[in-house]
Amino acid sequence: MTDENGRGADMELSALDALKIETGGGEPPLRIGLEIALDMAPGRDPAQTGALAQAVDRFVARFGAGLAWGDPSEGGRPVPLTDAVKTGLGDWIRGGDPSSPQVLHLFGGEAGLPPHPLHLRLFRDADWMPDGACRLILGIPVSALEALPPGAFLEEVCTLTADLSPISGGAGLALLADPQTYGLAEVQPVLIAALRRFPGLDFNPSVLHGLTGGVKRVNWLTVLTAEEAAQLPAALPAPLVLHRCGAGGVLQAGPAPQLGDAEAGLRPEPYHVAGKLLAPMRDQGIKSVFRAISGGDAAALSQEWLAAFD
Repeated sequence: MTDENGRGADMELSALDALKIETGGGEPPLRIGLEIALDMAPGRDPAQTGALAQAVDRFVARFGAGLAWGDPSEGGRPVPLTDAVKTGLGDWIRGGDPSSPQVLHLFGGEAGLPPHPLHLRLFRDADWMPDGACRLILGIPVSALEALPPGAFLEEVCTLTADLSPISGGAGLALLADPQTYGLAEVQPVLIAALRRFPGLDFNPSVLHGLTGGVKRVNWLTVLTAEEAAQLPAALPAPLVLHRCGAGGVLQAGPAPQLGDAEAGLRPEPYHVAGKLLAPMRDQGIKSVFRAISGGDAAALSQEWLAAFD
């Protein structure tokens, strides 16, 4: 999945938008997209609120034409989005009742069924989030990376890092699953098998139990706090690059995201280089990314996957 320079092959990356991994049992298939996932400390800091509103406004301004559906927080069928709703999301975040949760799940597509590569998820003070944590996930099709101005995706990750001061985060290729069904017994083995085969894929469930801050897992772009960035050597091994973003930083592992393929013996080498440096900073408190499955311990499987690049 890489060329002689270690870059993801353009044709193969662009083809990922159409890839669907069937899960069986009539459940929605797994897909692949490009995701930014950030975790913020609990609280309703006014600066964080403003930065979240601006982030959502920017995303809608650039990709809003493709956002067609909203998944109501109380459950039920997704509802079509109107332009008035989309353009008012930033104001909704700014003016929200500090004592009330803020939950968004917006996505594209014609069928109204997640997962879709174009999506936005925000979970803030939700009842099921641990300790009132805040999680923002922005997703776009892989092919959109080529359509953006050069460096625009990295610039957005840096802006979010500087403005939101996340305690953990990253961006790159990710495996996408329907938030309502990914934990089902018939879906989990397929999901875990896909992540084992393609080590360059991240996976971002709606909540990470036990996350206290630190690196979740190495990605193409790994978000670092000021303290973590300060632990890196002044001279980084090639092809790593540290981008300073406000008080924190973003560690870039190679010029383009990589998928890898364990079955073909293809390793995302830059991710392994980054993993050796970031292993001491990884958050060891994450209890589980996966759900319990027959014949496997969810916590052990999660730790195996999280430590893949250590």
